[in-house]
Amino acid sequence: MNYPFNNFSLIISIFILVSFISLSASADDTYNSEKKSVKEALAPNEDDESREEKIKDLFTKTKDNYSLLTKRSSISTVDFQYSYFASFQSTAILVDDRFSMSDLRSDSEREMATIFSFDHGIANNFTIGFSVPLYLKNSESQTITEADNGDTLVSLRWQPRPGVSGELTTLMYMAYSFASGLSPFEIELGEELSTGQGYPSLGIGLSFHKVFDPLVGFGSVSYTKNFNADELEQSRLFFLDADLPIEELTKDGVLREVNPGDTIAASFGISYAVTYDFTFTMQYQHSITDRSTLTWDYVSEVDETITESTESQIFDSGTIKFTAGWKGEDNKFRNLHVILPVTEGQPDIIIGITLPLFSAAGG
Repeated sequence: MNYPFNNFSLIISIFILVSFISLSASADDTYNSEKKSVKEALAPNEDDESREEKIKDLFTKTKDNYSLLTKRSSISTVDFQYSYFASFQSTAILVDDRFSMSDLRSDSEREMATIFSFDHGIANNFTIGFSVPLYLKNSESQTITEADNGDTLVSLRWQPRPGVSGELTTLMYMAYSFASGLSPFEIELGEELSTGQGYPSLGIGLSFHKVFDPLVGFGSVSYTKNFNADELEQSRLFFLDADLPIEELTKDGVLREVNPGDTIAASFGISYAVTYDFTFTMQYQHSITDRSTLTWDYVSEVDETITESTESQIFDSGTIKFTAGWKGEDNKFRNLHVILPVTEGQPDIIIGITLPLFSAAGG
């Protein structure tokens, strides 16, 4: 007996099965073709840098102490930076020699800095740099505004051995700061604001970084020798280190010499390459400055010159820095950074942006 319906169903089933097999084969061919094209697109060409090199290049162009220039190449940048520092001071006021009242006074200081930098590659593994800052400062409580240059900085960066892909890259650097700004030990207190640290210094350090695609881990350690500032003649109020009545603890004297303590510092952070043109960096930096000694003298009631010395405490400074770096249409890099304090005695916030001025390729 013939079953037309069953024969028709069998034919349809075979057709569907053949069609499915054909479509599956076609899909596999399409997938394999697309997979192959994607692999070819992602594979580095002979004329292209590797992915690691691109990430390293992006990182080093946004972190000064971790970069070098090729021989005879130069680059110049300008950094605009704003900082704000607020403080509250409690002053004891003696009333009728019986009790004291506390007077809370606030002060704030704003600073606008424009820093011009120039780097030049002496050799492929040796770069020299110059930095000249200009400051505009304002103190609310003293109603003083000051505009002047800051301390000029000269730096050297050297890579002892060529970097190897996948390994730790190490750079050594040295920086000398000239006391070219207005010194806090030479200004007229209450009438001027300082724009420099007041003494020359020499720093040496070691920086290192390693690519963990798409992250870059980095860090540095440094030591800074701060040199003496002498032949000073600044009139100011001093506190005596003695067990004396409160009215005799302060003296009007003349500052003669400052012996600043040396500084050791360390930093570490990570940089994330969001794309080949954009990176985000987080960094923590901590420094410890040894005690500083101020030598000063005053004239006693019997016209005798008495020399005293005052010693400061060891000072710790900690900050967190966030940086966003990106490459513009001209293939030059820009940076935007924000610095926040972790310890006391630091500006409440620092905001800055670094822009390129010009560059010249090595020949």
